[in-house]
Amino acid sequence: MPTRVQETANYFGARVEASNHREYGEAIIKVLSQPADAPSHLNKLFEGLPEESPVWMSHSDRLHSLPEGFTTIATTESAPYAAIAHNDKPIYGIQFHPEVTHSLRGKDVLQRFVLNICGCQRGWTMVRLSFCPPLSPLELVTDSGPDHHYAGGVH
Repeated sequence: MPTRVQETANYFGARVEASNHREYGEAIIKVLSQPADAPSHLNKLFEGLPEESPVWMSHSDRLHSLPEGFTTIATTESAPYAAIAHNDKPIYGIQFHPEVTHSLRGKDVLQRFVLNICGCQRGWTMVRLSFCPPLSPLELVTDSGPDHHYAGGVH
């Protein structure tokens, strides 16, 4: 899964700082339209989804600025970087929790990442997954694309 936006941004040199208030609960995510000349992968995470949708937030830190080479692909009223994507590589960071039922289209976001971005097939089993060691975000993307999935602190 896309990593936490703070972890992705920090790895790429952006500043993450404590927020003046903890955000916990529902927020409305707004998917940003990308210019026609933008790389096509910037739209893949939210492709075909409504422009606005309720999501579940739970964080006490915030991204101060966008890391170099990234584009904002979604915002909320209090999170200007609710979702970001690298301009050249299939690297995504999200602020919300797509894995919880409160994120109404979270399952769709996860499905788009796994099937459309990573190119995984639906034939996996938990037995096969149990043999995969947990990886850090640094190990997740190779020059040929994402290798594994990473979700909101659960890997």
